Amino acid sequence: MRKIKFQNDSQPAINDTTLNQMQDNIENEFNKKTISNIEELRAFDLEENDIIKTLGYYNEFDGGGAEYQIVNDDTLIEDGSFIVKLNNGLKAKLIIPESNTISIKQLGAKSYDGEKYNIAPYLANYQNYLDEKFVKLYIPNGVWHCSPFNWVKTFSLIGNKPFVEGDNNNHTNTYITSLEDNQEYVFYIGDTSEVPTFYVEDFSIDNIIVSSGEPEVKGNGYKIGYKTGKQLTDCAVHMKYCNKVDIGKISFENIIGPALKICSCWEIDIDKLFLSKVSNLEG
Repeated sequence: MRKIKFQNDSQPAINDTTLNQMQDNIENEFNKKTISNIEELRAFDLEENDIIKTLGYYNEFDGGGAEYQIVNDDTLIEDGSFIVKLNNGLKAKLIIPESNTISIKQLGAKSYDGEKYNIAPYLANYQNYLDEKFVKLYIPNGVWHCSPFNWVKTFSLIGNKPFVEGDNNNHTNTYITSLEDNQEYVFYIGDTSEVPTFYVEDFSIDNIIVSSGEPEVKGNGYKIGYKTGKQLTDCAVHMKYCNKVDIGKISFENIIGPALKICSCWEIDIDKLFLSKVSNLEG
């Protein structure tokens, strides 16, 4: 590529280091490849150190598009979220953006679209990645089903937007609901042992609605509706041995059984808590 000359007589001169950095950034953008989805990524003939951008995870513009760096590292284990193995044996490693926030759609998760999808495996991939680097996980609007999931590391969940109390037409919220009938819990944060050996600290949850209900059509989307018999045998969210908890806005809706249990926790900051059709709280 021909070098680009920068010149502006009205501005101070740009030193060689800055000029080279600008040139490298431009060349990186020109050299970046763009493809449709993860399936195409696996089959694409890529080389080590290539930077490639997908337009979606399953389909173009499905919200799962991301950038990856191609690496040759046998120590990396494919999880289909942060590490994708290519057909040629190399691996694509998810590039974390400057915002330090990734979408659960970029990990391969799907929200309810008439069919239930379990997000627990993708939450597990996210939690495993936290050993390498702390990042925030954004969960867009929609209904997301989850089998019992145990948080054991510092994490951060961010929903789509501040939910509106009593707004029955608001289908732009982020709902996380139990996958099965008589499920024990949705989230258990901390050590599930009778005698805990560790605690989880500095985690945060914001703009999330937790439920045990079922999706129903509302406007051009879905929201959670009450379902008799779909109960939680423990509770929706159970916190045990947690420290420095930061909950911005959390709502519990349509839950048969306790919504929230708090046991031996310190420094819990809950900004806004909403309850709708909930049996009880325990603390």
